[in-house]
Amino acid sequence: MLDITRLPLQDGTVRLRPLTRADAAAYAEGTTDPAVRARAHLPEAEYTPESVAAMADGVVREGLQRGDLAVLTIADAGTDEFAGSLVIFDVSQDEAEVGFWLHPRSRGRGVAGSALQLSARFATASGLHALTARTVPDNTAAQAVLSRAGFVETGRGRGTTPSGQDVEMVHYRRDLRATTTLDWSVTWHAGHPSPAHDPAPKIQTHWVADDLVVLRQNKSVHFEAPFMFLILGRSRALLIDTGATADPEDFPLRQVVDELIDSWWSGDVPHAHELLVAHTHGHGDHRAADGQFADRPRTTVVGHSLPEVLAHYGFGDWPATPRQLDLGERVLDVIPAPGHHPSATAFYDRRTGLLLTGDSLYPGRLYVEDWEAFVASVDRLVTWSQEHPISYAVGCHIELSAAGQEYPMGTTHHPDEPPLQMPASALTELQTAVREIDGQQGRHAFDRFRVWHLL
Repeated sequence: MLDITRLPLQDGTVRLRPLTRADAAAYAEGTTDPAVRARAHLPEAEYTPESVAAMADGVVREGLQRGDLAVLTIADAGTDEFAGSLVIFDVSQDEAEVGFWLHPRSRGRGVAGSALQLSARFATASGLHALTARTVPDNTAAQAVLSRAGFVETGRGRGTTPSGQDVEMVHYRRDLRATTTLDWSVTWHAGHPSPAHDPAPKIQTHWVADDLVVLRQNKSVHFEAPFMFLILGRSRALLIDTGATADPEDFPLRQVVDELIDSWWSGDVPHAHELLVAHTHGHGDHRAADGQFADRPRTTVVGHSLPEVLAHYGFGDWPATPRQLDLGERVLDVIPAPGHHPSATAFYDRRTGLLLTGDSLYPGRLYVEDWEAFVASVDRLVTWSQEHPISYAVGCHIELSAAGQEYPMGTTHHPDEPPLQMPASALTELQTAVREIDGQQGRHAFDRFRVWHLL
């Protein structure tokens, strides 16, 4: 059943909320548009402000109370003005169907795609496992919106529309659970007792999925040994963080990344696809090798300061609302996460369900620069994990042993590390921990991590 306590939901474009009497005039006006009449297949032949108001007071309210029908308004995020309608219906224990239409004045601004993403969040938070959708074969605009929102065509066949017509339908489905198989069968190289004699490569790579690589800098090169992430889409790749060493002789990051990209896009012209170099935050051990990509063709390096991060992703209400990052048939969400650093962000990969938490959560020392911002960021990530399927939370360091003991700062050999990936429950453990600490200065030890709140 649908959980109405999860509404409203909002991103930077739209607000998804129940239809109200205040929407009646705009709703009725929108249904007179020829495209809406032809494509939306609405149950009623005609809508008036009075009939819409009665619908809001009756079937809309009753459906939400039962939890089996949600007639929702797609509203402008800034003005709350009616922009369209989204309906979730035929709700079962595991899935439901979604349909939508837009007021003519709201088309061409990404409104429908944003509304569908919010509907997926709502469905996930309500415990559903999938959303389905249908459209007629010649409605190519709706098909494109559904595809961009993660819906996959599952077949075609005749069906009955909400208006009662028997027509040919294209069927779509979006699985709300992460479906990509992840391979974490890796032992991360954790340095050498004598760094100068370490025979291991300077960068270790592991394909966690067939389109996602985790890289680790050898501790013998730099004691921080940060992890980095290369995520591959249809049209461009994303490299998250560039490690702790600038010199390509000591740390050949660009060479390794180029080889990985070229092997994935085998047969294409080398470096023909775009590369975006981004960061979880601006500390030096996460951006030192940015310069190696400065002259790389078709490459954008996102700055690490807060103004540069805000400008690149288009954050207008930092740190309230995440932004989307499209790699070509692969969308990530960029989630504000300041506290450890002013410009810190987390990245959520919808395909794998991985939540890349940067230095906000990992099996080690979590350094807090701004306590209030850190607590708010932890709350934001916990809320995200409750509304989206999380396979693992993955940070950028390992600083504890498998037994939960801290390795001394600056050591270049960690002989018995735990896995890098952490369960989603570690986020709620961190939330409980920061509530317990309540802003107290000092070093605070917990099973999976340490929280260091120092001046």
